[in-house]
Amino acid sequence: MKRICLFVLVCLAATASAEWLVKTIEPGAGCFIEQAVNPVTNELYLTDYATSRVYVLDCATDSITTVLTTDGMPWSIAVNPLTNKAYVGCASDPGIVVIDCATKDTTMISVPVCPAGIAVNPVTNKVYCANGMDSSVTIIDGAADTVIATLPVHGTGVYWIAVNPVTNRVYASSFNADYRNIAVIDGAGDTVIANVPSGRSPYGVAVNPVLNKIYVPNYGSANVTVIDGATNDTTLIRVGSSSPRGVAVNPVTGKVYVQCRSRVFIIDGATGDTMSVPVSFYSSEYITVNPVTNRIYAPRPDSLFIIDGATNSVTFMPGIDADRVAVNPVTGRVYAMEEERICVIDGAQFDTTLVPAGDRPFAVAVNPVLGEVYVPNYNSDNVTVIDGVTGDTTLVPAGDQPFAVAVNPVLRKAYVTNYGSDNVTVIDGVTGDTTTVPAGSEPQAVAVNPVTGRVYVANHGSHNVTVIDGVTGDTTTVPAGTWPCAVAVNPATNRIYVANSGSDNVTVIDGATNDTTLVPAGDRPCAVAVNPVTNKIYVANSGSNNVTVIDGATGDTTLVPAGDGPSAVAVNPVTNKIYVANESSDNVTVIDGATNNTTLVPAGSGPWAVVVNPVTNRVYVANGSSGNVTVIDGATNTTTTVSAGDTPYAVAVNPAMGKVYVANPGSDNVTVIDPARVWDTDVRAGFDRLPGDTTQVSNPVITGKAVNRWTPNSTRMLGAMVQVHTAHQAWEWAETVSGQGTDSIQWQWDWAFGTDTLRMGENFLCAVPLETQTATTNLGPGTPFAGNLAVYPVYRIKPYVGVEDKPANATRRSLTATIIRGCLFLPEASGVKRGASCVLLDITGRQVAELMPGANDIRYVAPGVYFVFLASSVEREASSVHKVVVQR
Repeated sequence: MKRICLFVLVCLAATASAEWLVKTIEPGAGCFIEQAVNPVTNELYLTDYATSRVYVLDCATDSITTVLTTDGMPWSIAVNPLTNKAYVGCASDPGIVVIDCATKDTTMISVPVCPAGIAVNPVTNKVYCANGMDSSVTIIDGAADTVIATLPVHGTGVYWIAVNPVTNRVYASSFNADYRNIAVIDGAGDTVIANVPSGRSPYGVAVNPVLNKIYVPNYGSANVTVIDGATNDTTLIRVGSSSPRGVAVNPVTGKVYVQCRSRVFIIDGATGDTMSVPVSFYSSEYITVNPVTNRIYAPRPDSLFIIDGATNSVTFMPGIDADRVAVNPVTGRVYAMEEERICVIDGAQFDTTLVPAGDRPFAVAVNPVLGEVYVPNYNSDNVTVIDGVTGDTTLVPAGDQPFAVAVNPVLRKAYVTNYGSDNVTVIDGVTGDTTTVPAGSEPQAVAVNPVTGRVYVANHGSHNVTVIDGVTGDTTTVPAGTWPCAVAVNPATNRIYVANSGSDNVTVIDGATNDTTLVPAGDRPCAVAVNPVTNKIYVANSGSNNVTVIDGATGDTTLVPAGDGPSAVAVNPVTNKIYVANESSDNVTVIDGATNNTTLVPAGSGPWAVVVNPVTNRVYVANGSSGNVTVIDGATNTTTTVSAGDTPYAVAVNPAMGKVYVANPGSDNVTVIDPARVWDTDVRAGFDRLPGDTTQVSNPVITGKAVNRWTPNSTRMLGAMVQVHTAHQAWEWAETVSGQGTDSIQWQWDWAFGTDTLRMGENFLCAVPLETQTATTNLGPGTPFAGNLAVYPVYRIKPYVGVEDKPANATRRSLTATIIRGCLFLPEASGVKRGASCVLLDITGRQVAELMPGANDIRYVAPGVYFVFLASSVEREASSVHKVVVQR
């Protein structure tokens, strides 16, 4: 049995973490009053009462990008995501400033006086303005941006307003001890149809469209008025002796949260039962709910209290003196607004579980299509396969000392290098069956090109690379430098990069010909990563404490300084940032791919591995000596720490599920980190899967469905927002092709108005459903609600014609299948004789057709990758399996 030299690290104590402050933003002297998130543009709009400005915060970078000047004292704000407009109420020069969120152009609409509250009904495209110093509500036509009517209502000081988009009713509340009523406006007729009695000094209003109930906290009588939206009948719910001031509804759970001076009262919307949780003395008049995470945010001086909606447990973040909070349900970001600054909070919770593995798990890889996780166990000669959904595990036998693993999601296979037996175990991800492929001496690293299906194994002992044809299992040997120890693939250029730690260079393999060139690197290159967008390659040189940057087009190199002992490198192609784990200096070097400028970010002790989730823009660093994981926020470089097992050595992420997997060889287990404990909101988007989850074009037509399954009442779907690679940038609207105006729509994304394309290899498509609720206070004033994020892995592969993928030095006869006008033609000369059994298999190995020599009609077969298999062969030899691609 061969031995590989590994550092044995001591595990120290680690701290677990949940939500953390990632940035504070102070634009200058002013007085922030309200804020609202536009989930379509991923922007935060802030009204500054003192300077008469509206600030626009880019939530992808957490930086102020636009400052808009108004005519006087902007106050309230609301967003219509369907029209991509924001409406800002100005007090000193009474009017509504309409902001085009795409262009940032503004127009002004005059209203009677001091617009204190604004609500939007996206179904009717009407905007409702509560005129704070007047007994009226102004109704605005959102299409023409003109006033339709100004309705007188009972009472003075009309400050709060909310819309039920299901019933098209609007509810206006006025803070007045003498006029104890709520005005009910019919949105169809633009008339006040009722004045419903309330308690003393009503203070706020919130709607639950699912139950058709309206909740009004009464500051002066310590109770909450509950209005039945169907009958306008009312009931009163006592909330202790405190003065209730803020109210928000979670339409998913039906729970209502009422902010009082020192407690938050929780009302069960279905039963009317109540309970309360302490939030210390003197809390704000606002409370905010994120239905996607089921977290409730109650601001008060010096602390932000956070309620777990599932358990009603309370935690708090000290040092945040906020009056109002807004959340972005798509990204989970939380924005706490103090008087002169904004506190940006990552709403992740980082739940962890431990999954048992075999003896000495040294690597981990994920199949995002199947959700399976592969963990080679070096001392027990097997692989732990984890079901990413259930957490169940299966042991699969491997060779001697399995050390590294890579996955091809297109072929549904995992490749495990067996360091001690000089071979590779191939695991079928669908059946669990295994085969063995010979490799060179001491195979140490492995990488897959999903575009070509080829696998590249760096053989540390024999100084070469074994190239495996993923379809046939054929192998080819390619020379490398001395002690090749790491390998990475650029699927866009079909180039493979092998770091040779003994000869201080990088072997570049042409994937089409297997020809090689050598590029100089630094001292002891030990890790390599590729940015397929910029065609730059990053090589961590552990001996010279720097990174060699290779220009993939020219082969030119640049040296960028790193920390001490750089041991791993990872790339975020979306942000063009590169992350280098420096084992000896306990930090991470962040390289700006555009400028090669660097920033040092502290990590734990002995950072050994690093991985990026481009969808969430988070970076995970496994700290081998301190037994934990450093999580880096990609926008701000701030960090938090999550506990792991003993000696965390490898880390992998599944962007489709958001989960992170850390292999702990010191404790023989895997730490599973779930950053986003997501609540099923019943507002969902889904993708219609492409055949084999593959495509041959850069802009395929993507289709899907978006639904609202709230009961007994469901709001209409506005549509689905779509994006590729990330959920932290501005979104595009998919076209609604059917079901418009209902709670179930079909959508289509044809990329016509976007510039994004699919990269060769792996891509992650993201979709978010939006329904019509833009409740005034639920997610923060004027912030629309968005449902659960859906992430779909799609693989762009090379558009082959007929049969391809034979090694360059293969001598076996090829089965020359061709496809012409919907027919797959197999000539007898190819070796397929009449009467022989030849079948067409899809990407999962399922038979879709029997084939005979001559023309075979396959017009009914969906586009995708298929394999022609001569089933009469004694065994599945290279000459009996051939790839074809069906295109339309």
